[in-house]
Amino acid sequence: MVINDNLDKGLLSLSGVETQDLKGEEAALTIFQKGGFDAILSDDKRFVRRLRALDVPYITPAVCIVILLKQGKINLQGALEKLELLSHFISSDEYYTVKWALDTWRSP
Repeated sequence: MVINDNLDKGLLSLSGVETQDLKGEEAALTIFQKGGFDAILSDDKRFVRRLRALDVPYITPAVCIVILLKQGKINLQGALEKLELLSHFISSDEYYTVKWALDTWRSP
């Protein structure tokens, strides 16, 4: 739904794949299936269930924070701040799992 809103507002655009008749998650799935991507990022519970059923790899926004930290794109303090900003929009399970990962983080 947020993806659709952002597409409608012109904040996001899709290119390189024929998706004129598709919006949001359907367009993301179509683009993913064309190849060249490792996973889909989504926080939509229904869409994530569908990705699981289709055996499509996915990550959630909070997990993305850990990946960015691991890749050195953000530091631990930045990761903790970003998680707090997301905290109102994600499940408590996801929040506490990622919080634990950050609290026990040891930089390589």
